[in-house]
Amino acid sequence: MTEVTELTQVATLTEEDFNELPAPKPPAQKGEWDPYFNALDQGKIVRIDYTNDKDRANKRRAIGQVAARRGMKVIVKEGKGFFGVQKDGTREIVKPGRRKKETS
Repeated sequence: MTEVTELTQVATLTEEDFNELPAPKPPAQKGEWDPYFNALDQGKIVRIDYTNDKDRANKRRAIGQVAARRGMKVIVKEGKGFFGVQKDGTREIVKPGRRKKETS
């Protein structure tokens, strides 16, 4: 393999070196949350059932984490044994360090 001593140099590999690298990983299998969040993307309100307090806490946390990974804000309301989840289109997602400057 070629050594890189400066950031401006381009490192190259031989075909042989490239073939020795591990094969790419197969794509991740479809996640269990995909059907729910695909429905939310279509503007639907989804119902997510839970069975006990532990399941409730795990699903509530997962809803927020999956939404954040997808760059989505959601409104979560709790019923008896389930969550109602709706995509929140009223709030703009602002990435840290990228706040909009107010103009006067």
